[in-house]
Amino acid sequence: MQAKSKPPSDTAVASATVDRAPRVGIILSSFKGGKDDWGSVTFPPLSQPVSPSEELTGAQLREMARRAIELGTARGGLGRVVGNGEAVVLLVSRDADPGLAQVVIELLKEQKRGDGITVITSGDPAAARDSMQMPAPGIWSQRDVTYRVPKAILECDRLISIAPLRIEKGRPSLTLDNFRALAPSATGSPDVTALDLAGFHVPEYAILGGTYVFRDGDRVRHNLVIAGPKATAVDSIGAAILGLKPQEIPLLQLAEKRGYGEPNLNLLWTRGSTIKEAQVR
Repeated sequence: MQAKSKPPSDTAVASATVDRAPRVGIILSSFKGGKDDWGSVTFPPLSQPVSPSEELTGAQLREMARRAIELGTARGGLGRVVGNGEAVVLLVSRDADPGLAQVVIELLKEQKRGDGITVITSGDPAAARDSMQMPAPGIWSQRDVTYRVPKAILECDRLISIAPLRIEKGRPSLTLDNFRALAPSATGSPDVTALDLAGFHVPEYAILGGTYVFRDGDRVRHNLVIAGPKATAVDSIGAAILGLKPQEIPLLQLAEKRGYGEPNLNLLWTRGSTIKEAQVR
């Protein structure tokens, strides 16, 4: 966890308490190693660290993604998230760096996890072809709203959401927004739509970033990967890196009310690069 998130020196923190804090791995392409503030574990540098504004090779992006997943997950990596024989869906933004999905597929195959991997590109009309009309889940179904939901999402065991960092007119678009893109014609609040759809299957893992940040229609080179098993935690870190306060973002406020996690940076266990280092200039 970053220095500002450390407890006062007179507070005893049991390891079990630390383990319950959502982990988030943050890796810039310039990562030169560091130390875990909680366990004094030293993290080695990337094999070829370069400036976040420099062009990457495919190998460099794969190493960054693997390291972020390693640091953002308890020992065992994705093997602790996806079991043998489980059906996996990768919900991928159409603007996401394709190298990130490739790394997830490689890791699952290496660890012999999952029994079939389906990639759904959010915003692609093809995602709606094999779908079902469903009422909004949970207590929100009382709003008399229905959505067409891909059967793969309804039937899978594990869902991993992958998205780029994006901000348009001060509004961030993060991994939870991948669900909103499944219903592009939905009316009403886009945040409510996103979380209604996420309620059909809350992600078991989230990966944010890639080689670019999308800012008001422009692509800005910023080599960064953020990963962790709780989408609200990953999205909170992403929002902070974009220079926003996570607790003031309506989507994350609503996610907290629905029980998906609190957008409080002080309750997250970040490992790797710091938020300050990773911020988009």
